[in-house]
Amino acid sequence: MSEETELQSTPVMGYGYQQQYNESMDSDLLKQADPVNVANNIKHALLGEEMNEEGVWIKVREKPLINDEGLASVLVDIRELLNQNTTLSHLEEDKIGLITISLSDAILGKISMKYKEWKIAKAELTTVHDCIVKPVYIALRRAYRMNEKNWFKKSIASTESKMVGASREKKGFMGFLKGGKQ
Repeated sequence: MSEETELQSTPVMGYGYQQQYNESMDSDLLKQADPVNVANNIKHALLGEEMNEEGVWIKVREKPLINDEGLASVLVDIRELLNQNTTLSHLEEDKIGLITISLSDAILGKISMKYKEWKIAKAELTTVHDCIVKPVYIALRRAYRMNEKNWFKKSIASTESKMVGASREKKGFMGFLKGGKQ
C-alpha cells in the first residue's frame, strides 16, 4: 500500500483504537467521477485519438475531426457545463434536457458558421456534434435526482463500514476469550 492510502490507527477515548481512512480515498473517488475526464475524452475523440492499454493516447484517425481553434471553442462550452458542481447537484429530467438542447444549439450554431474555418468535413458535421453532445448528456444524467452525490456518499459509507468491520474482526486472543471471533 502506498503511504497515501494506508490506514492509520488513532486512539479514541473509551473505544481503544479505531481505524480511520486517509482523506485521499475520498479524493480518489472524486477523481474517478470527475466530469473533466468526460471533456478530456471528447477532446481526444475529436482529435481522432483513443487510449491504448498502457493509458497512452494514440492516433486512430489520419485527420482530426476538427482543428485546434474549433476544439478550443467547443471545449469552452463543454467545460462550462461539465464540472463537479453540476454532476454533484440535483437535476430533474426536464432541466437535463433543456441544458442538453442549449448545448446542442450552441454547438450547431458554431459548427454551421465555422465548419470551413475549423476544417470539419461536411460528412462529419453530425459526427462532431454527436461526439460532443451525447457524452455531455450522459454526464449530466449523473446529476439526475442526485445519483452521483448519493453514489459518492454510499461509496464513502461502504468504505468506512468495511474498515470498521475489519478492525472488529481482529480482536485476537482477548476477543476470543470474551466470546468474539479469533
